Amino acid sequence: MVVVLVVGGVLVGIFARREREPEYGGKRLGEWVRGYVLPQIAVPLVRGTVPVWVYRSNSKEEGVIHIGTNAVPYLLRWIRYEAPPWKRKLYGAFNRTFGAINASWQLADDKELIARGSQFTMYTLRPEADGTLEELTNLLNEPKPPKNAMRAASVLAYGMGNAGLPPLLAALTNQQATGDLRWVLAATMGKFGTNARAAVPTLQRLLTDPNAFVRACATNSLHEIDPQALERGGR
Repeated sequence: MVVVLVVGGVLVGIFARREREPEYGGKRLGEWVRGYVLPQIAVPLVRGTVPVWVYRSNSKEEGVIHIGTNAVPYLLRWIRYEAPPWKRKLYGAFNRTFGAINASWQLADDKELIARGSQFTMYTLRPEADGTLEELTNLLNEPKPPKNAMRAASVLAYGMGNAGLPPLLAALTNQQATGDLRWVLAATMGKFGTNARAAVPTLQRLLTDPNAFVRACATNSLHEIDPQALERGGR
């Protein structure tokens, strides 16, 4: 009897220490976060196809706003997810083949959904998420995996206001950044308008980048920041 009680006490202690995901309205945080994105679809983009995630801004924000700062540690952990190469290849091949027949026949990585949803969720949590600036900056500067840095760049641009500009400018000048990260960084500069004038020389250089999408994003941002610089850079 004593042994049973001791074992039972140990088990209770273990489960009591287990981290419990915040809830609101009978739904866990992950369920609210997942609701921020629509399933991915394949669309033409420069060459081949890319996954596109659509931000769903509606009543889904209710639960996240109610949970508030308690959501932030989970979001920072989930946003770091990077699908293994085999899964990306498998899902990509399947979606290119069957998605062209019927868009509803595509595979979606649930952890990727939550990671992407976490990114969008952080847009709505300001100022609760302001304390994440340093961690997002560190994530932006990690050499790999690139998806982490791309998500961090988006949150810094669209969820942190002007406070996110300095780390984005610093990352933009890093010539070791991958093509995917370069276009995200180039695209975010336009959001800051004339406040991003310091980015103009780098954006002008990116007008000749070998990646067509990087060139397009640099062009669009220069148009928002300094149209005359765009004309000079295009000569």
